[in-house]
Amino acid sequence: MPVMDEVIALPQAYVLCKQAEDAFWYDPSVKGGVLKYYNENLSEEKIIGLNIKATIRHSSSIIKDTDRPAIKFMDVVSFSSGVLHMPAGSSTASMPLLLPDQGCPDSNWIFTNYQKALNLLNLTREPRPDLQ
Repeated sequence: MPVMDEVIALPQAYVLCKQAEDAFWYDPSVKGGVLKYYNENLSEEKIIGLNIKATIRHSSSIIKDTDRPAIKFMDVVSFSSGVLHMPAGSSTASMPLLLPDQGCPDSNWIFTNYQKALNLLNLTREPRPDLQ
């Protein structure tokens, strides 16, 4: 019973993860150019199961000169824990027991697909201002 909220949310979490994988998109007609980031951290929260919060991030990159969308993707950044939870290391945060604790799709999957799209479309990225 203590993990019932996660058990109920689990099928919905799998659906969200599949939607995130399917949401990866790039415009194959875009060839060459410099990408700038746009709505990179637009996020939303969705309740699944009884009271599990899924934090969903929508990201997109557009061509700098034309503002034309080139690459878009979404990922589920995290799932909150249910009633019964485990501490996440030495912090006061907690992680779910049954749901993916690192979100989905895997960040390596996103990075690999993003890099493939960049190479296929012959695109380069504008440096992010927050990383300079």
